[in-house]
Amino acid sequence: MLPQVAHEFGVTPGGASIVVTGFAISYGLCQIFYGPLGERFGKYRIIVIATLFSALGVAAAAFADTLPMLGLCRLASGAHRRGDHPPVDGLYRPTSSRTRTGRPCSPASCPGRSWA
Repeated sequence: MLPQVAHEFGVTPGGASIVVTGFAISYGLCQIFYGPLGERFGKYRIIVIATLFSALGVAAAAFADTLPMLGLCRLASGAHRRGDHPPVDGLYRPTSSRTRTGRPCSPASCPGRSWA
């Protein structure tokens, strides 16, 4: 993706990396706000609003004609894209048993499992 973005905007792939960096940082940082927002304003409402704003960010990115505008659209989209997970988790976990949701498992916490 970066070589195509770089070619389209006439910059180096390193310069075009703002598109990915903005999305990733905002995606990671903003998720901590959605749990409390879901508790305060309602989980379903936050899921709908976050999904709508994420879609608007993606649509705006499709029409971005400069790299900074594309980076800003991706930043906004990333900030709202993660907004559905904490409220959905808050809705699903209390109604499900531990056997249905499973326990978190990673290569570090499940060393006997094959990850290939």
